[in-house]
Amino acid sequence: MRLRSVCEGACALLALSAILERNVRAEPIGSPPVENSPPVETKLSYWDQGNNPRLFVAARVEAGLYVKPQISVGYGKPYWINTSAEVYGISTTSFGAGYAGIRGTLPFLDLRIGARYTYSYYRSFLLPKQSYVAEDVSQPAGPLARYPSLETELAGVVPAFAGYFFPVVTIYRIVDTPADRYLFDESLRGVLKPPWIIGLRLGYVKSFGHDEFIKVGALSELVLLPGRSDSIVRLGPAAQVLLTNHLEAIGTITFVLASPDSLGIWNGPFGVLGLVYRWATGDLHPAFP
Repeated sequence: MRLRSVCEGACALLALSAILERNVRAEPIGSPPVENSPPVETKLSYWDQGNNPRLFVAARVEAGLYVKPQISVGYGKPYWINTSAEVYGISTTSFGAGYAGIRGTLPFLDLRIGARYTYSYYRSFLLPKQSYVAEDVSQPAGPLARYPSLETELAGVVPAFAGYFFPVVTIYRIVDTPADRYLFDESLRGVLKPPWIIGLRLGYVKSFGHDEFIKVGALSELVLLPGRSDSIVRLGPAAQVLLTNHLEAIGTITFVLASPDSLGIWNGPFGVLGLVYRWATGDLHPAFP
């Protein structure tokens, strides 16, 4: 499979890995109490241990079929409970982007608000059509697309049945685009009529192994395209492996079940595959990897 089929749109899904990692040892909902057992302190996450809330600088590097360095400055416990300001850059085989925003993080909830500027390496803005095919979005017909987007994303994790449900709501407002033109959004991977595109994701992963270091399941997506006749529905497998307290591997690919367009195997699916490394000041046991 060519690189572009799995690396585009990595930003939204990798936010889930941060929440799942924070809750790697969380007790599942509905677990029955064990009678006559002494109280045992539950270790929810590596990042819950150690220092009290503090000012911190944190860095996160994602690399695989894309590259995404990120840095944040905030107060609280990094990757656990905090508020922060963050910036990142990302590059895949088809686009580059820069993002700046603010984030509020709780153990099972994550909210970010910010702005992203995207530069397509080979896509153009599109003339309005009822339906698009792969050649429409893969072959430039005019100046390459460059566009800012205002973004809000709310992600959660619900422990259940020895695993986790993870709902995500993503809202993008694309601004400063040419009049009477559509565009292919690189993150949610759909052709939209500006300014709005909305992503609704719901996934489930089941935990396996010592300290639940492996999670395997599925991810479903509904991408709403206001101004167009239909929405996009995708479904596929998802997996996460905790390699160390600072390093994890994550991968998923969702295939199109319904769409107003026929973009083919290279442009239709959403996918991500890579390694994620985390670092923060005040870490009691810093290590690489």
